[in-house]
Amino acid sequence: MPTVKIPTCNQAAICLPIQSYSFTIYYNIMKTRLMFHQLSVCVAVYIACTACPATAQTLTDLSGIWRIVGFSVPSQLTLIRTNQCPVPRKVIKKKKKDRFELGNGMLSVNSQGAFSGTFEGHPTSGAFSIAGQGRVVVHPDGEIPLNFSINSSLDFMASVTSETSQDFQDLTLLTKAPASIAPSEVAGDWHILSMNTPDRLTLVTTNGFVRDIPERSHFETGSGTLTLNTNGTLSGFMDNAFTGAYSLGANGEVSVTVTNLEEEVFSVTLFINAGKNIMIAGEPDAESGYQEVLIFTKAPVSATIADLKGHWHIAAFGVPNQLTLSKDGDGDVVDIFEKTRFEFEEGSLMAGHNGFFTSQFEGSSTGNFSLGSPGVVTVTETDEEGQESFSMRVNAARDVIVGVTADSFNQELFILTKSPPSTNSAQNLGFVMFPSQTNLVFNWASDVTRKLQCSTNLLDWDDVPGTLATNAHEVALPSSQTNKYFRVIETP
Repeated sequence: MPTVKIPTCNQAAICLPIQSYSFTIYYNIMKTRLMFHQLSVCVAVYIACTACPATAQTLTDLSGIWRIVGFSVPSQLTLIRTNQCPVPRKVIKKKKKDRFELGNGMLSVNSQGAFSGTFEGHPTSGAFSIAGQGRVVVHPDGEIPLNFSINSSLDFMASVTSETSQDFQDLTLLTKAPASIAPSEVAGDWHILSMNTPDRLTLVTTNGFVRDIPERSHFETGSGTLTLNTNGTLSGFMDNAFTGAYSLGANGEVSVTVTNLEEEVFSVTLFINAGKNIMIAGEPDAESGYQEVLIFTKAPVSATIADLKGHWHIAAFGVPNQLTLSKDGDGDVVDIFEKTRFEFEEGSLMAGHNGFFTSQFEGSSTGNFSLGSPGVVTVTETDEEGQESFSMRVNAARDVIVGVTADSFNQELFILTKSPPSTNSAQNLGFVMFPSQTNLVFNWASDVTRKLQCSTNLLDWDDVPGTLATNAHEVALPSSQTNKYFRVIETP
């Protein structure tokens, strides 16, 4: 079975032997070999480069004060059978409570990446490290490292992870605090997104058997708007209209007091980033049995679709839309249908100058960004299962996109962070391919200077006509044995 090995670090090739049902990918840059099966007939070059990838962010860029919001849920609900009847019990070894938790904290990071601070009222220390384009690893002393994606402004980070040993999954958000802040810098229109879960699960029992879980419907997502005025007043809408006031404190704190139409008063402390275009909060409501994570994005005054061009990391955090109880003839709970619908996922996408993108998130897909009213982005994605559209929100720096979705079974929070640019010519241009019985379709993130080229020997390359500044090309599979190689390049 013929394959091709690239002899230098100048190219990384996708090699598909003709008339075969398997192919080998050689990533010479990463010194990694991967095997895939049940695809056929073509050879493609993924990127062209002159050095191994580097990133613009440094540890010095990360120095300063960072505020933390941590949001935890069980990774699943465990049913423990008692006398042949399943009884839901808590999913933690030591504490007699459910793994729904909310915590805030603050870290002070020096120019070498070392940090100290507090989280959930406990002291913590450790170090940051750079892990590639748009990736930062936080190493708490004595604990498992956490992988974060960071935006190109280097003032917002997001992580989704699972702590298997304790059966829970975490969403962690960090904002780098501004050195100073004034009302004129935060004034304007903001979008609000929220995710609510129970802060506990209470088991209502009779004779030792579970009859009900009152918090079973305490799963919600929400969206709204907020306007901050320079005189310290505010107004907005989220389920209902509200008014209120805000004040600015040290280390990125924004204290908000809100009064709704029922004259109920709510107070919450938000953490704002250095760019003054993202705010985060974790809000408990013990009386009602909820916990809530909130993300605020300041709408850009103006934006173009080309502003979204680049490499993006994707983090998704999912929980059930509700807990549906299955009961027997005696009214005792015997199952919870959504007990395993707690999940998280990471991925990435490459967006071109025209809004078209290719994505690696639960498989390969393509899609489009389109802009609506200020701060609103519609994301349309197409994969082998069909097409979906989502309404999401983008911040004024155009480097963070957030959205919430919900259906009859699940609700998810999506966080997209645009990565800092690479410092050299090694570029992931989002080159993907989708084979069929007779054709092979190439897609990539387009730009006015990008085009597709073809070669039969990896030495001589010819432009594929009509591909400059486009994002797709279709190739008919040859009827006889032949090798062809394709690559997307940036032209001067």
